[in-house]
Amino acid sequence: MRSAVWRISYRALAICFLVTIAGCTQSTDPVFPLQVNVSPQLVSAGETVTVELNNSGLSVLEFRHNDFELQRKISGLWSYVWKPGGGFDTNEVVLPGGKLSLTLAIPATAPSGTYRVLFPRVSEQSSSRITERASNQFSVTAK
Repeated sequence: MRSAVWRISYRALAICFLVTIAGCTQSTDPVFPLQVNVSPQLVSAGETVTVELNNSGLSVLEFRHNDFELQRKISGLWSYVWKPGGGFDTNEVVLPGGKLSLTLAIPATAPSGTYRVLFPRVSEQSSSRITERASNQFSVTAK
């Protein structure tokens, strides 16, 4: 009887451990409380877009200021185009219920196509959840 109790306890401990580890891993959690919207929907290469991050949750969300990238859809797959460089690599936060707006210049050499902005590591300060978040798609026309 005692070995059965220990077996159940070890099993419960293993399940709790796996749930904890799963919470620490990067995911594309569909319920993560961050929406990323780019406007306008149609721009020319060399113009700017506004990237708005909306936190609909109850916790502070955080990401590295230079840790996002512009991606282009090629043959149905998202491909890296550009990532900001230089400057200060500081943490940005989006307060609960808050918004943060960034201005992003589309490279003047960007070819026509469908684009998005990807934030590969957004963390929730109250937990260990880390996820990636991509914006809505928008179109770029070449100059």
